[in-house]
Amino acid sequence: MNHVPAHLMNYFERAGTKRRYPAGATLYMKGDSAPTIYLIRKGRVRLFYIGNSGKEITFQIIGEGQLIGESAFLSHAARETTVLAVNDVEVISCKFAELIPYMQESGELNKLLLTLLTVNYGNLCSQLKRLTLYDSTQQVASYLLDQTQMPRE
Repeated sequence: MNHVPAHLMNYFERAGTKRRYPAGATLYMKGDSAPTIYLIRKGRVRLFYIGNSGKEITFQIIGEGQLIGESAFLSHAARETTVLAVNDVEVISCKFAELIPYMQESGELNKLLLTLLTVNYGNLCSQLKRLTLYDSTQQVASYLLDQTQMPRE
């Protein structure tokens, strides 16, 4: 599960703040402090890494109903990627500490957040394998296969 079901969105709405970003705006940069998790309500964002040479590697394009910013689960963590609005985006930003009372209330919310961490770890492993072990044709085929196998809700 990589989408927040409609019946769990109210927890984020109660705990967080609605924000809007125009296309091209930066939600956060690699290295920023990470106290906030984001629920994408409208639009899409691009998660990417910028190397020392300036080369960008896109990790994911995230859309409506999905969560980003799982580094918020770790105290004193810094963002690992930069996130940019692909088009006009509306998010609900929640500080992890503000979600804790709702996590105590809902086992399903806990499961969702743990699943997010697991799915993102799996995506990272797939990306590393693609970049280090595959030639360009295999990289494209692997990426397309991963994208079509992702469960959509």
